[in-house]
Amino acid sequence: MGAAAVDTEQMAVVRARLEHVAADLEAVAASVVAAPALALGARRLMVALERAREDWALHAGALRRLADVAALDLGRAAAAYDDCEQEALTTARAAATGATPGTAPARLGPPVPV
Repeated sequence: MGAAAVDTEQMAVVRARLEHVAADLEAVAASVVAAPALALGARRLMVALERAREDWALHAGALRRLADVAALDLGRAAAAYDDCEQEALTTARAAATGATPGTAPARLGPPVPV
């Protein structure tokens, strides 16, 4: 039984990709809003574009949070696996010595007066 291996290199690649997508979304939103009003037309279109930019920003933020949560969840899963593995080792050692987990092994010899 080995400790759970967290593939930090792969997690870093995934996180970098998510951040790259988030940056692309922000760049697209900024370029659309920065376009001249004459080329875009009416004020209603500008309002719609501003709402779209806010939506893109929301999605970009959500992607960044998703990357953070994924890293945190992966760390928690690895820790939980390690805890289960440690508990299994403790139980196996206790069974080998004849003790119940959490108690001291029985001592041989005459009873001790109380």
